[in-house]
Amino acid sequence: MRGLILGCSISAGTHKLDPSNPLGEVVENQIGWYNFLGISNLVVYSFPGGGYLNYATLLDKIDISKFDYILLQESFEPRFLLTNNDDFDFIKANDIDHYTLKDSCKTISIRSEKETTDNQLSFARFAVAYISSINKPCAMFHCRRDTKQFNYGNIKVLDIKPSIDEVIYKNPNYHNEMYMELGPWQQGGQIIGHPTLEGNKAIGELVSKPLQEWLKTI
Repeated sequence: MRGLILGCSISAGTHKLDPSNPLGEVVENQIGWYNFLGISNLVVYSFPGGGYLNYATLLDKIDISKFDYILLQESFEPRFLLTNNDDFDFIKANDIDHYTLKDSCKTISIRSEKETTDNQLSFARFAVAYISSINKPCAMFHCRRDTKQFNYGNIKVLDIKPSIDEVIYKNPNYHNEMYMELGPWQQGGQIIGHPTLEGNKAIGELVSKPLQEWLKTI
């Protein structure tokens, strides 16, 4: 079977600290959690800063008949990312077709949970409802704890603990750490960044078994 994976920057690959910016990260390579699922024939789309609204927009544009199922990596929802077009960097790595949205495409981005508005949540809920209505087997997994904001409808919610809150953030080897006085994801001056290679492996191993069990049912 051919699978389509949609995610945010957590699905962009392995991150490392940016040597030219003590408060930044860069993608080291496209080896991500999807490489540790024990599943082949995958296509990955990554939307750094994006979420359900971008997933739904892409699914409305591409030919989903080429895929047998869809897997969603839920982001830090609700997010609101507008783009002037969908232009992606493409790389084929380890037999996975990987597309990452270019930064030049982004026009408006609201991604802090503190900035969430009713309209922002409504857009995300509409996107989830649209994805649920697609005639294609679809599953998702939570990165953060389930905030009970969405009715997932026909989307299968994989029964795993939140990969970011319960796995990545709790092991210093699984994420990058940066320090500043103020910023997103601040914890006493500490900013917890994206998954390292070890972190991606941990996410993949967490998702693998529930995903494979679900695939047997479709």
